[in-house]
Amino acid sequence: MEFLKDILGDDLYKQVAKKISSYNSKKSNKDNKVKIANLGSGKYISKAKYKALEIKYKKIISRFIKEQNKPPYIYISNDGNKNKTGVNDFVCIIKKN
Repeated sequence: MEFLKDILGDDLYKQVAKKISSYNSKKSNKDNKVKIANLGSGKYISKAKYKALEIKYKKIISRFIKEQNKPPYIYISNDGNKNKTGVNDFVCIIKKN
């Protein structure tokens, strides 16, 4: 919130900081605390949250790539359906073109 000092000046900044602090300290506002961030600085996402999302993203992409590299097969069962109905019904695997 320090970035507001240059914008608001010392006196107004102190008033705003006091109001926000007072609001945030109330038990009734425990889950709705005011947080001020300069979005232009890019610091509005914590590094931990970013890292967690990055790991999740990499896992999804890796899984997607693995699925894309699997050869496409059609499973044909004894009853003629094009899906595998069970281990005992499995007859053959035909690779799609």
